[in-house]
Amino acid sequence: MINLSEIFKLPAAPETEEDKVSYNDLKFFQETLSLMRPLNSIEIGCANGISSVLITKYTRGTSVIIDPYQSYGYESNGLKHIKKYNEGILLKETDKAEIFRSEVEKEIHFYEVKSESILPRLLDDNFKCDFIFIDGDHRFDAQFIDFFYGSKLLEVGGLISLHDVKDPATIKLRSFIDTNMLNLKIIALSDTMITYKKESEDLRDYDFHKNF
Repeated sequence: MINLSEIFKLPAAPETEEDKVSYNDLKFFQETLSLMRPLNSIEIGCANGISSVLITKYTRGTSVIIDPYQSYGYESNGLKHIKKYNEGILLKETDKAEIFRSEVEKEIHFYEVKSESILPRLLDDNFKCDFIFIDGDHRFDAQFIDFFYGSKLLEVGGLISLHDVKDPATIKLRSFIDTNMLNLKIIALSDTMITYKKESEDLRDYDFHKNF
């Protein structure tokens, strides 16, 4: 098992305390992902890479990481930590909206672009994943786009986690999910994060809507 205390103390660019992935979040990731061992995963918002280290370590196939501000916002700390803890794993990086394709069994794809330019292309490419962590742009419209595409990229039985659950935009998104996404069930909730399980495909009628 990975030493969580060591991961939690990794060098970081300045972050507000409420935005930081908590130690309990890391424990949840380790306990859940070590048992789940997702084939593929997506993380939106890498920052200093504290959560990225765990997600990439426990993903058996392709880890997709999206963070448009990695270089100048976080001094590339996330990438440095990912490389340190995934020595020998193929890491592909780009600052363009291009999709990587490879026959390598396990690899990490890092995109330094906004998520709205990558997620639709992953969907068109028939990419599927078992775990998604959304912790990127915290405006409601951006989070909704991340969730909309994320829920379609997620395999049945997979998990999708939202960070910063007390932010107004995240509260609004949670309200939409809890009232309209009948195929998603809450399996974990903390002061900072909520996790849903996709129990089936989305079978709503085309005009289904509940106020939220």
